[in-house]
Amino acid sequence: MKRNILLSLIVLGCFWSCEKDDICIAGDTPMMRITFLDSEDETSKKAPERLLVVGKDKTTPITTISPGSSSITEALIPLIPNTNQTEYYLVTNASIDSEGNVSGNIDALIFSYTPNPKFISKACGYIVSYENLIPILTPDSDNWIKKITVLSPSISNENEVHIEIYH
Repeated sequence: MKRNILLSLIVLGCFWSCEKDDICIAGDTPMMRITFLDSEDETSKKAPERLLVVGKDKTTPITTISPGSSSITEALIPLIPNTNQTEYYLVTNASIDSEGNVSGNIDALIFSYTPNPKFISKACGYIVSYENLIPILTPDSDNWIKKITVLSPSISNENEVHIEIYH
């Protein structure tokens, strides 16, 4: 009898010391949401003509938007979590030749921010939010981007618009 009680206590102790399976349901690091608006009628959304978004020193466009799309008025764009800035080339009237070269009206945007990593769990690891978001448009002779407005300098979810780009 004592042996059964002792065995039962050992088995119960093993169950209590085990951790539940970690399944990540907390989500991922949020991306930056950009909306495109008409610079002449600032209340109207306006899709850039044949938009292509490519990261600096990258060869493929961002897959969160349709490459060469003419109907995108909002885009989700990832930021690099282990640095304090990310640079993208936003190209309108974009085309890609057979060798992979991109042509069109290219505007370079640098997004400066402070990453804020937070440990969620063993399954999720770290999720990064971003603070102090500052967009910097590199001026050139033919910028298609006319104005940039920061609606939310903190990125902690993808549901709200963080940046408005007027063109």
